[in-house]
This record gives sequence, C-alpha cells and structure tokens, in this order.
Amino acid sequence: MISEKKLKAILILLAAIIICGWLALLYIQIMNTAQQLTQKKLHNLAYLDILKRAISNNIIAGETIEKTFMAKLELAAKILQNQTGISNQQLQKLCLEHDLWELSFIDLTGNVINSNLYRGIYPHDLSLLELQRGETTVLSLPADPGQVFGSRILVKKRENLYFVGAVSDSVLKRYTKDISLASMIDFVEGSLVEGSEQQPEAGHTLYVVVQDTFGILTATSNITSLKRIEDDEFLKKIYQSQQSDSRFTVFGERTILETVAPFRLNGYDFGVIRLGVSLQRFNRARVNQRLVLLLFSLIFLSSLFLEYLFYRNYKKLQYSRDELNTHRRMVEIARLGGEVAHEIKNPLNSIFMILQRLRIEFEAKERDEEFKSLLKISYSEIERLNRIVEQFLSISRKLEIKRQSADVNRIISSVVDLFNNNTEGVVIKFEAPKELKFSLDEKLLKQVLINLIKNAMEAFDQTNKQQEIVVTSKKIKHNLMISIWDNGCGITTINLSRIWDLYFTTKQDGNGIGLAVCKKIIEGHGGHISVQSMPRKGTKFRIVLPADQE
Repeated sequence: MISEKKLKAILILLAAIIICGWLALLYIQIMNTAQQLTQKKLHNLAYLDILKRAISNNIIAGETIEKTFMAKLELAAKILQNQTGISNQQLQKLCLEHDLWELSFIDLTGNVINSNLYRGIYPHDLSLLELQRGETTVLSLPADPGQVFGSRILVKKRENLYFVGAVSDSVLKRYTKDISLASMIDFVEGSLVEGSEQQPEAGHTLYVVVQDTFGILTATSNITSLKRIEDDEFLKKIYQSQQSDSRFTVFGERTILETVAPFRLNGYDFGVIRLGVSLQRFNRARVNQRLVLLLFSLIFLSSLFLEYLFYRNYKKLQYSRDELNTHRRMVEIARLGGEVAHEIKNPLNSIFMILQRLRIEFEAKERDEEFKSLLKISYSEIERLNRIVEQFLSISRKLEIKRQSADVNRIISSVVDLFNNNTEGVVIKFEAPKELKFSLDEKLLKQVLINLIKNAMEAFDQTNKQQEIVVTSKKIKHNLMISIWDNGCGITTINLSRIWDLYFTTKQDGNGIGLAVCKKIIEGHGGHISVQSMPRKGTKFRIVLPADQE
C-alpha cells in the first residue's frame, strides 16, 4: 500500500496542477478579452481612416464636378457666342446633351431674346451685376416657388446682351450624392444599431460626428448635441496631439466604445472625427467567457474538494485500520497478559507469605541488619511485580465505569497534595476557587491524574532550573476539560505518535502500560485525551470528558 508521505506528495502535486490550470485559464480569458478589445479599437481606427479618406475624396470630387459643369457652361457660351438666332428647340437639345438647366440670351433691359425656359421679361435683374464686356460671374440662385432645388448660374456679358447658362442643383446632387460628405453620413445611418432584434448589427455603428472647435460640422441624425472640444479633456488631447485614441463612454443609457481621430484636409483643420460603436457583441462574448471560466472554476474547485475528501477518508481509513490493529493487538496481549498475570499472582502471594514468615518467625544470628535489608528489598520488588500484574489485569478486564456526581476540584486537589507532600524541588500549581461538579468515576479519574502527574515529574532533568507543573480544570458548555502542563524535557516528534502504544516506553524502569490505561479510562468515559509537546519546552496533556448522557 502506498505510504502516507507519497500520497500526500501526489495530492499536493495534483492540487498544484489544478490551481496552475485554473490560473492559466484565467490568464487566457483575460488576454482574450484584452485582445478582442484591442482588435475592436484597431477596426474602429481602420474604419475611421476609410471614412476620412472617403470624405476627403468626396470633397475633392464635388469641387471637380462643379468645375466640370462650369466648364460645360463656358463651352456652351463659346458655341452660342455668334448664334443669337438659335431656336428654343436647339437650346433645349443642347441642354439635354450637356445636362444643363438653362441657356438664355437677355438684353440689357431684361427682355428675353432667346431661352429654353423663359419668355418676355427675365425673372432676375442682371443689371445689378455691373459686369463689363467679356466679364463672367457665377451665382447660386435659390429655388423658385414650387421647385425643390436651386441652380448654379454662369452670367457672361457680351456687347449688348447677357448670356446666362445654368445647371440645376439637382443635377449636381445626382452626380455627387454617392460620394459627398452628406451621403457618407447617410450611408453610415443606414447601418446604425437601434437596439432592435430585427435590426442587423452590420458594422454595429452608433454614430459618426465631424466636429471642430466651434461645433458639429456634420453628424448622423441621432446626434443633436455634444460637448465642445475645449470642454472635453479627451477630445482636447486628441485635437492637440493629433493622435488617435479610444475610450469607453455613455451614449443614451449604455456604455459604448468611442474612437476619435484628428481630421485635416489640404491644410484645413476640420477638428476631429468621432465614431461610436456598440459593445453588445463584445459584452456577449465576454459573458460567454465568464460563463466558461465559472464552469471550469466549479470543475477545479470540485476536483480540489474531491481530493480533500479522498485524503480525509484515507486518513480516517488509516486511523480506523491502526485502531483496529491496536485493538486486536491489545486484545491478544490482554488475553495473554491476563493468563500470565493469573499464573504469576499465585506464586507471588506464596513468596510474599514466605517472606512474612521469615520476617516474623526467624532471626538471623549474624548480619541481622543485612537480613532485614534484603527482606525489605524483596517486599518492594514483590509489590512492584504485583502492581504490574494488576495493570495487566486492568488491561485485560472489561472496564466498568461507575459514574456519580463528584467535585472534580476536590479530586484534583487531593492528588496534587499527595505529590506536594512527598516531593521536593517540583512546584505543582492548582487553583480551584469554587466547586466543580461533574458525573464521573472518581477512582478511575484519580488513577489517570496520578499517572499523568507522575510522568510529568519524571520528565524533569538537571537542565530544568525551575521545575513546574500546572493543573487546570474548567467546564466548557457540557464538557469537562482538565489540563496538565509541565516545563520538562518534552517528547520528541518520533515518540509523540507512539506514546499511547501498549508497552512503549522511554524510561529505563518503565513498562509502557500507564498511558495506555489512561487512554482506555478516558475513552471509557466517552471522552478523549490529547497531548502537545516540544523538546526542551515541555508537555501538555488535555483531557475532555462529556457529560453523562444517561
């Protein structure tokens, strides 16, 4: 069978492996969460960069489209420069070919000479422009009543005429709507997360804002107001350092991740561009990770608990096995000892009687003193043998506990006084100011106390300058506890686990029966006796007796 030390080492190793596995899983989960958050921030930065590039390209593309249409108007002006007699149908055809809104010739008094739109008086007073011959100007006109879009017009003055060419804002918008700044915001709005289960989380974007130091330049429709850059330390840091960064913030009633980047174009400072994204998928993934961690934690804790139960049951089994072996050995020894004791007791009685007759009926004519001394020694040895025999018999006989109410402090005081009156150099202390009643077998308790105090006195050697024994008694709830402490030489760790074994002793003239008898008496009362000891520090025996359940 595997030894306890090896088993303990194996169990400790398994526990260490389980704990290391749990710590490794915890570390992996933390790193996964951090990595997912880092990836999310990088994706947001990449998305912002795409938005910035797209917006920059759109602004440039919008200007290019406007210039292209202005060039068309200039071209149309050159084509019609010497053709004042062109018909309305020809002007309309030319407008359709070049996506123009208007081509008109107006005299200096405002009369329409030729136009694809107007007749009679021109609706705008061109004389206010004060153009010189050959000069050109470009105007943006608001929409006429009943129209949605305005127009961008080019006015060129000839000798006695104004040439007017116009392109509708609706045409410009048609060319720029797929790539303009506003259209980019509209595209983003199409992928906004509204929190509805029916809405797909494509892009999981909540808002996009372009903001300068004065306020919001453009934003998705769910943004109505924001802090100014100067009032937000995070935005202020981004604006001043021109370095992108991310932060957790609150939008509505939920925590989101906002990524902010500086936004400059062709030397013009647009301020910052802000992207807010939902953390719903990230939080869902984090909850799943926590559930996995919790599940594995329960598995690891269960493994450690099962390991503890296994070791505890192993110890109980080992203790039960040792107790059973001890009990069997004691039964066998007791039986044998009882038989031997009975066989020895009769010859001892005979020898004792013979010595008595020798002492009374016979006299030594010579060396009488030596004769009496030898008789005395013989008496002493026979009594010692008789005590050993009695102890053998007490081990072999079934212990009968005769409980009755007794004053525990009186019993202890009588034993202490017995030793104090016959001992020199050892101080035995016991203070019992009040009576302590308890149901027990007085005779057997005295036997235990005498044995323990006698062992304590024999534990002193020449190195102990102050030899002291302290006896205490107290009642804890329904239990009686008696302690006997000495500052003697103590018991070594090797011997400490064997002191209750029958016939184990470290004394030259000891028989190893006393403590085994004490344990039997205390356990017969339903209690237990324990010992604590350190070499050169002393020993403490503790007796705990429960109340009589009967």
